[in-house]
Amino acid sequence: MSFSRFKIFIKIICLLSIFSIPAFGQNTANEKFFTTSDQVKLHYIEAGQGQALLFIPGWLMPADVWEPQVQELSKNYHVIALDPRSQGLSDMVTAGNNPLRRSQDIQELLAALHLDSVVLIGWSLGAYDALAYVDQFGTGKLYALVLVDSPLAAPSSPAPSLRSPFLQRFISDRENANKGYVWSLFKKEQPLEFYKKLNGLVARIPTDIALATLDNTQPGDVWQPSLKTLSEIPLLYAITPKFAKQAAYLQQVDSQAKVETFDNSGHALFVDEPEHFNAALKDFLREASLYPVGMQRIIPRSKPAAATAQTVPAQAPSTQAAPTKAAPPLFTATPRPAVVPPTSTPVPAPFSPTPLPETPTATTVITAAPSPLPTALLSPTAIFTVAPPRVTPSASPAPSPVSLGNRLSQTWNNLLGRNNNPAPVETPTLVYKPHPMLNLSAQYPIQDGSFTTSDHVKLHYLEAGKGLTILLIPGWLLPAEIFKPQLEGLSAFYHVVALDPRSQGESDITPNGDEPVQQAKDIQELLDYLHLTSVVLVGWSHGGFQVLAYMNEFGTDRLYAAVLVDSVLAAASGPTTAGPQGRFLTQFKTDRPKAIRGFIWSLFKNPPPVDFIHDLVNAAVRTPEDIALNLLNSPFPGDRWQPSQKVMFQVPLLYAVTPKYAYQANYLTQVDPQAHVEFFNNSGHALFVDEADHFNSALRDFLQKAALYPPGLPESPHRKSATK
Repeated sequence: MSFSRFKIFIKIICLLSIFSIPAFGQNTANEKFFTTSDQVKLHYIEAGQGQALLFIPGWLMPADVWEPQVQELSKNYHVIALDPRSQGLSDMVTAGNNPLRRSQDIQELLAALHLDSVVLIGWSLGAYDALAYVDQFGTGKLYALVLVDSPLAAPSSPAPSLRSPFLQRFISDRENANKGYVWSLFKKEQPLEFYKKLNGLVARIPTDIALATLDNTQPGDVWQPSLKTLSEIPLLYAITPKFAKQAAYLQQVDSQAKVETFDNSGHALFVDEPEHFNAALKDFLREASLYPVGMQRIIPRSKPAAATAQTVPAQAPSTQAAPTKAAPPLFTATPRPAVVPPTSTPVPAPFSPTPLPETPTATTVITAAPSPLPTALLSPTAIFTVAPPRVTPSASPAPSPVSLGNRLSQTWNNLLGRNNNPAPVETPTLVYKPHPMLNLSAQYPIQDGSFTTSDHVKLHYLEAGKGLTILLIPGWLLPAEIFKPQLEGLSAFYHVVALDPRSQGESDITPNGDEPVQQAKDIQELLDYLHLTSVVLVGWSHGGFQVLAYMNEFGTDRLYAAVLVDSVLAAASGPTTAGPQGRFLTQFKTDRPKAIRGFIWSLFKNPPPVDFIHDLVNAAVRTPEDIALNLLNSPFPGDRWQPSQKVMFQVPLLYAVTPKYAYQANYLTQVDPQAHVEFFNNSGHALFVDEADHFNSALRDFLQKAALYPPGLPESPHRKSATK
């Protein structure tokens, strides 16, 4: 070799050496370990500086599966990827392979790293660990929460005894099952070395521990957080299209939650589309730094001015509150005929519910849903969606909701891409067999009653009959009188009480306490006044919020059962002011009598007698405009009064709904298999009037079954002794 060629060779070596030196600001990932309080050694990968991001992988997967995030996001963030116990390079142990213990491992890792603000990111089964962390330790250390391609809830029942075909093969042919499982996580081909690395780490896990880790996610109600806890922090739900319906539900109960759909990915979407995932996460975290005022984050923030304006400032009560002057009636009072199912052609209503357009999604999976749930449906304003006059349409089709709380051990093939078109869950065909109802209303006449609350507000109620007490709470602006079909039809078997909430019906009109927490207190004081220790609490529409608030404030000791009627399961974070709701509110402020008439007519699919409608309109118009709007807006935000799932599950629960709430009904049966759902396909919002016999019969059947509520769930101390 000549001297000149040797010089060139030396220069090339020097240049290669220069380019091999890490660039300034580039972060090298470090492999580290820490020991938990139960002496289990856990492995994690760490890189970068800044806001901490903690990644939790899914079933059997190691921290290495987050390699695209560690490499890219460590340039701007402090990235940590954990090997959960019995996964990756962490110790293999037989104890603690469940979300509760793993959430404690996360807490101890945060303590070891001295972190007090972290973005917790859980993928698949790792999302259950993240949810368990929120349930066990709250949101004090969480800057934000990210759930990646995971169900929002786990079932409340144990894993099925019969294993899925994949798990059977996992037991009998572990090596090939491992390879198939790893390959199935990705839609796009990955480097062969990446597959080999994951396969080798999956093979470390003993089969019995792997299966136990999967089964120990059930029952989920032991570790799942309440909706109000989840809504305290920014939430990103990154999914493939198969979870589109759960994403739609999430956005109903938490309108601030962000959903990002990955259409061209397998289950490991952050590997198949790493640029998309990393960019979406960065955008979400930038938005999280501006999270709306009034929602809790790391630093408590003051309430928004808008929220303050929704509630009339409380005034110190005198010895007797001075009721606000009620507005004059729109109709002259007339004798009230009994409510009977109409036999003539329905009278065209001046205002009626308008079908809302279906929300477009990135998948065809939910385009066939019979009753789309736009965001507006979760606000109380959904009860008065109004439109120009129309002839009452035919019945809505029966709902065909798809499972929201996927049972992992039963849907594992789905997650592995082995069954891309699972059979939809069908709603059973309704076979209605009414009870023989004797006309005993004359024997048990409806009587008026009243009592005065602790803040000096006189509340009116109707009651009839004897036996187990059923307490009925009406919806927005409506009086107790709307439950006349129940007061007449059920009083032969039960003690039926229908309450006029404050500022509604014949109760005092007051600017104070027109919100769920105070209304729940009113219910408790009514129970005290009537000396009731066991009651079936029934809330319709807006009244459903009062039932939920009662359970949150006073628990379930005095409840024999709870019934939610055509009401959402949770309140959204703010009222809706756009679309049909916005138009109604505009009309309500400019032409209130006409708006109220349209609102009342829109409640029914089979309009009742005109005199009954007139009585309801006269009752609704008594409530002044400012108090009516305050009653409408006061449930927002609902995280102040909504009970946890654990509390709701302590009593038998009936969810009586029209098809538009099919998604929520299906979700409820996933998280609480004991809950009973009854659909009313031929009714308007006031289903207990449109199909009175159906409703009364369904309620009686439910209460008979409630007397035999399954063992293992908390039993009301009064259930066995209550008169049926």
